[in-house]
Amino acid sequence: MYLPVATIEAPWAKDANGESVPTSYKLDGNDIVQTVETNDKTAFPVVADPKFTWGWVTGTAYFKKSETKKIANNGALAAMGSWALPPGLNAYVGMHAAAITKVATSAKNNKRCIKIKFAGGLFVPGEYSGGYCK
Repeated sequence: MYLPVATIEAPWAKDANGESVPTSYKLDGNDIVQTVETNDKTAFPVVADPKFTWGWVTGTAYFKKSETKKIANNGALAAMGSWALPPGLNAYVGMHAAAITKVATSAKNNKRCIKIKFAGGLFVPGEYSGGYCK
């Protein structure tokens, strides 16, 4: 019996001109491989999603500007909805949602992006720019 440990959204890729490039995922053993099908009309560089890193103990999710804006604009809903959770968990979820929303709002206002590090049961938000922050 297998239990899911994560979900991954549908893959996407765009070339330097903003044109969609065909892409797909496949499972290769324990690895998820994203294949991007370029051709002679593809303008490089090609950007593909998602950006996620994972270390031995921690992982970091990187969000681009459009995603950062959505988190900033809608994150308070998660904090407000946490009241329905059992005591203890409601405070845990509410505090993390509020902290993430605060950092996402700051990142949006600074024309930067949010990243969230998962470490020791905590979600630690931060700002970054460059690279994946487009």
